[in-house]
Amino acid sequence: MSTSTSGLTTMAGWGVVTLDSRDRAVRAVVGFAAPQLADEWARTQPGIDARVLPTEWTGESDWAVVALDSADRPTQIIAEFGCQQEADRHARSLQLSGYTVVPIDHPTPPSGRRSTAAPAVTAAPRATAPPEKRGSCAPPRSS
Repeated sequence: MSTSTSGLTTMAGWGVVTLDSRDRAVRAVVGFAAPQLADEWARTQPGIDARVLPTEWTGESDWAVVALDSADRPTQIIAEFGCQQEADRHARSLQLSGYTVVPIDHPTPPSGRRSTAAPAVTAAPRATAPPEKRGSCAPPRSS
């Protein structure tokens, strides 16, 4: 484990990037303990194309930077950002061939509540609230 730019503990593991019909990254699911578990989860999802990738993640992150190679194929998930703008700023500071920023679906424990420790997944995860329900970096609007 290491410490992320936000001061949270970053965990290494495996994740899945779902791809659209043009092989562009759409969203990430993080927190798998082994690549086989991530692959098993991806194969059980109807109608999606996905890639299993190494991942750095925190339990509090909602957005990920997906590093892309020179052919725009996903190579790694860096999932440690609370908002889209923070992820974009971090990606711009890295020397990557390319990147995209995608929302994260976190695995949830069997009770359906998100664990604050965000343990590594040992079974197929269930997603948390969709990204439109999550907070952003934007300051609150005054009325």
